[in-house]
Amino acid sequence: MDLLNRSDAAQIVEAPREEACHWLSGSLRAGFDLSGAVLAAEPFRSGRFQAIVSTNFQRSTFDYRVGGVIGQEGAREKLAHLLATLDGRNGGLALVEDDLRRRSDEAILRRNEPSSFIGDRVIHWTDMAAPEDQLAETIAHGASGYPLNAFVVTKSSSELGLVDGGDAPGNLAQEVATNLLAIVVAAFDAESFLIWTTDARSREL
Repeated sequence: MDLLNRSDAAQIVEAPREEACHWLSGSLRAGFDLSGAVLAAEPFRSGRFQAIVSTNFQRSTFDYRVGGVIGQEGAREKLAHLLATLDGRNGGLALVEDDLRRRSDEAILRRNEPSSFIGDRVIHWTDMAAPEDQLAETIAHGASGYPLNAFVVTKSSSELGLVDGGDAPGNLAQEVATNLLAIVVAAFDAESFLIWTTDARSREL
């Protein structure tokens, strides 16, 4: 692993659009119901792409496959701060597609955040009113690493009809795509994150 650019001092930078769009689209294609509905809505025609990197990050081509960019703790702390700046976050929800676990997996019962099911697949979710670090942990640990597809929407869990331990409503994927505020995916060998936000954008940190 290349450690030349690695530092726990984190910053959020604008990500080159074409490269970021390609990486985000590839991550969504590896997801399931929520990812498919969001990708079909073609959100990347507008919006803003940002990446969490170290303060001495110097790559001209970001190359999200390669790590050595930042320590995970620093990246998650910065993600928590970014989530707190999202316009419209109050009353909203963060959802993560779990790429590994299935409905019958007993490990789901040991997780701290609520979980619901789409068929045999699992999604984890946390209301955006939760503490910043809890939101970041839900996103960071909701999937194995690649793909990690998380979605921030403007509706609450009750508005979407989500119940902990229950089946997700049949229209959940379309509701996520329609009320989307941000997408978070793993980047830089799953050390950090690439984030897309709508034109409502996030306030500057």
